[in-house]
Amino acid sequence: MTRVLAEGRDFGRVVDLHIDVHELETGLNSRVFEKENRTLSDFEAVLARPDFTHLQLDLMVDAHYTQADVYRSGLLKRALARAACGQSLKYLSLRTNVDTYEADIDWYVPLATIFTPTSYSRLQHFGLSRFYVEKDDLLVLLASLPKTLRSVELSEIQFMDSKDSYQTLLWAIRDTLGWKERNPRPTLVIRTDLANPNPGRAIWLEHELYSFLYKDRSNPFGNDPATRAPSLIRFGFDWEKDCFNPNHKRPHVDDHDLADYGLY
Repeated sequence: MTRVLAEGRDFGRVVDLHIDVHELETGLNSRVFEKENRTLSDFEAVLARPDFTHLQLDLMVDAHYTQADVYRSGLLKRALARAACGQSLKYLSLRTNVDTYEADIDWYVPLATIFTPTSYSRLQHFGLSRFYVEKDDLLVLLASLPKTLRSVELSEIQFMDSKDSYQTLLWAIRDTLGWKERNPRPTLVIRTDLANPNPGRAIWLEHELYSFLYKDRSNPFGNDPATRAPSLIRFGFDWEKDCFNPNHKRPHVDDHDLADYGLY
């Protein structure tokens, strides 16, 4: 597909590229960014179109390789930095199929190894899903994104330091990034797996995050720093949705409440 586009058979009309696996455990083979190759060249040629605006890139990581090995080549960073010649990219979302259930140093790589914020001068949306991160590293990246930023998604990420969590990340975003003084204020979305994973289904947080960041409401991951499981969304916050069934929407509550609603 990228070869056809790189050859210009669409006459340059394609300026959005979505590799979207809808939460399934697949994606573009990440080894495309391991060393120079024809597929990489074609991919970069499409991204480098002057009017290119939108990239959603879901990556499949080889279980026998590590995330860091692929990213350290610098080729993914180069491709992203060249998107729209660093001028017009408005939407950037990057996801892997890594199971981020345990802290694993072999999968961690500093975000500066992948992203070049100075190349995203008109970015409006930034998304990062299924990555191992250091909280402070992520905050530095968010702080460096341009004032054009309108929305951020940070889903199913794993923090390398056991002291960090979604709970502490939300406090830091609220207290250090100055988003409250912006107009318009960036929105934040977080998606987490269900307790019993089901393909395409997840808990989606959005409205409660806006209330927490800008209206001094409760932290959906708990208000007590000593709380257990500070990266699990508390019952009563937001909704369970299904990528494959738009009619599936139910409140994130326990089984007893679901039974009362007639949903369980």
